[in-house]
Amino acid sequence: MIALYFGQMVARWRHRRRWSVLDLARRAGLTRGQVTAIESGSLPLRLPEVNQVSTALQVSPLQLLSPEPDTPPVPSLVTVLKLGGSWDMVSSAQGLLGQGPLDEAGLLALEQSVGNDETQLALTLARKFAETAALTTNLSTHLSWVPDLAELAKGMFVPLFSGDSSHFRPSFYAAILEHVFRLLRDDPKRQLVIGTGTDTIDALLSFLDCFSFDLNAQPIIVTGANYSFREPHSDAPQNFRDAVLATHLPLPPGAFFIFGSTIFRGGDVTKLDPRERPQTVEGIDTFFAPFRSHLTLDVFGQSIPRQQAGPEAATQPTLQSDAQTAVRAAAVPVWGRRGPDLSKLHSPPDWTAGQLFETMKQIVTIDLISNNPLEEELRRLGDSRYQAMIIRSHALGNVSNPIRQAAMEAAKQGKLVVAISRCLVGEVSDRYYVSLVNLNHRELRSTQWRILNGDKLNSASAKALLTRAVLEGRDQQETQALIDAYVEHLEIAN
Repeated sequence: MIALYFGQMVARWRHRRRWSVLDLARRAGLTRGQVTAIESGSLPLRLPEVNQVSTALQVSPLQLLSPEPDTPPVPSLVTVLKLGGSWDMVSSAQGLLGQGPLDEAGLLALEQSVGNDETQLALTLARKFAETAALTTNLSTHLSWVPDLAELAKGMFVPLFSGDSSHFRPSFYAAILEHVFRLLRDDPKRQLVIGTGTDTIDALLSFLDCFSFDLNAQPIIVTGANYSFREPHSDAPQNFRDAVLATHLPLPPGAFFIFGSTIFRGGDVTKLDPRERPQTVEGIDTFFAPFRSHLTLDVFGQSIPRQQAGPEAATQPTLQSDAQTAVRAAAVPVWGRRGPDLSKLHSPPDWTAGQLFETMKQIVTIDLISNNPLEEELRRLGDSRYQAMIIRSHALGNVSNPIRQAAMEAAKQGKLVVAISRCLVGEVSDRYYVSLVNLNHRELRSTQWRILNGDKLNSASAKALLTRAVLEGRDQQETQALIDAYVEHLEIAN
């Protein structure tokens, strides 16, 4: 496992410094017991300890993951996409503003040019993003404020959008997904790092993760900040340093969010406190992971050397250099029975922004906690425009009689009806008579129709998975299989 490998390298570097365990503990701000646990591999690997130990030893974190102490770290080859957010904003008389080819003023002009037609906006944004290829700059030119950047990464910086991420909505997500898929199709080994805003991070991450968790491509690393890198005490330098460091870790396919020296699984992020100086929950600022995938970097489970991994190892994405390949080979994920079959990883799709956006419009969320008039919710459940629907129900997926009846009728029409819970850790159960999924054991038992069980999905991940299911032409059983595979993928990340 990578924690054991990391611990062995820490011990080797400590001996090179001729330090005792206590010496390293004092310099790193850790206890003697913590250092002992790190070196033995018994302490789960976390970004704070990685940074504290590497700083104390005066080496790059990457050198603690290199095969030999004298092996110089090889920078990752990355493409950093700027997708809004305060991390790169500039103070002005009007407040914090982004500056770039497509900023607040540029977006407003774009919206006015299409007459607020969201379909046209999705198509136009996709074209604008494609045009930014000509505006690519060297990574070190724009991110010179990121500590250790030259040692950790090299590549390109692409300013796709410079406004606030609060503008993000389905038309934006459709254009972003088209652009990301195109980049990954052009080069499946391309390592993407996305810098964006935190206001809409849960929705963006869910789309990226749900569409990429079974891709034959590198993991997508996403980060942001509460403060612009130009402001005092900004968290942007640390977050972006951790993000480029994460490109050297043997992560499985999917999207990962790096924030506050913590790594989150893409579909397992909830923003708790929007304040710039938030309170903490379990020691985590701003964000919370219901599945607790934020607790460790060791998210890939038990590991084996590449040469013992069997034929499926050939499909595991590889990095571009010998040193980086050695880092990944140190901890190849073993998916076992509960994860996606690595032999079935598929290529990035070629859906356009128009296809993605029109599909998103066919999916509706019925939020029973909003206390909308019942007649309105029943009308939407019966609306022929919607091919899929998310019912955000009470705890355990329980609903009222009229909603249950309308949902069953929609399912009998072949629509994709998924039940999720309003709770933070959203369990859905068939234990109660009033549970939606209980219909599968009663009225729907002898039919081909089913209510989909969205156990542990949130609204954002449910929307992303249903969008993908409709695009792929999946029926109810096939969509349930996709949901189950994704939930298992999240559980592996723990």
